[in-house]
Amino acid sequence: MNLLQISLTNQCNLSCDYCPVKPWRNNPNCQNLLTNERLFLLLERLDPQEWAIELTGGEPALYSELDELLSWLQAKAFRGLIKTNGTLPIRRVPSFKIVVAFHNLQKPPKWFDEILIIAHTPDFNAKKEWCRKNGIEYKVIERDTYDKPTGGASSGRIMFVTPEGHKSECSAGTQRVPLEEAETPTRNACPGCKTFRDFNIFFKET
Repeated sequence: MNLLQISLTNQCNLSCDYCPVKPWRNNPNCQNLLTNERLFLLLERLDPQEWAIELTGGEPALYSELDELLSWLQAKAFRGLIKTNGTLPIRRVPSFKIVVAFHNLQKPPKWFDEILIIAHTPDFNAKKEWCRKNGIEYKVIERDTYDKPTGGASSGRIMFVTPEGHKSECSAGTQRVPLEEAETPTRNACPGCKTFRDFNIFFKET
């Protein structure tokens, strides 16, 4: 299974100190060129049995054409995740799980299916305690371990699409780049480590 990660927008309603795309978030120099019309041209060329989709941002809930995109993906039998901060409502569709990347303890998530907490980041223990107190299950990903992932999309290719409209491919089987060594903000989560690993935690084959 291959993974297409689409950063729908660089806009976000939060300003977390720890943010994996902080230099790129709400940056007025980053043009938002993505539209559903453009995305459909790309997605029409992909086999939904071979490609899983992760919708992210910025905050994907701020993408004005999200509902139409989700309906289209559902109709075409694509499956995947929506990675969000969980503070804004997102319409649920059966084949796309809503996963919160829990970054901001001051504005905790409200709308989600599951929660992801990255280890060794600010308020790590406090975020876990917030989940426990509220009876919410969560999953943790280690930030400082880059072992080869297993299951899910890990055996395929990864392709990133950014709001600027760029598309790039990486070899998930050979490239292992820690977050601290990222070359650009939009490549902070490389195919060999965080992107595939946290996708695999939540995406299950059906």
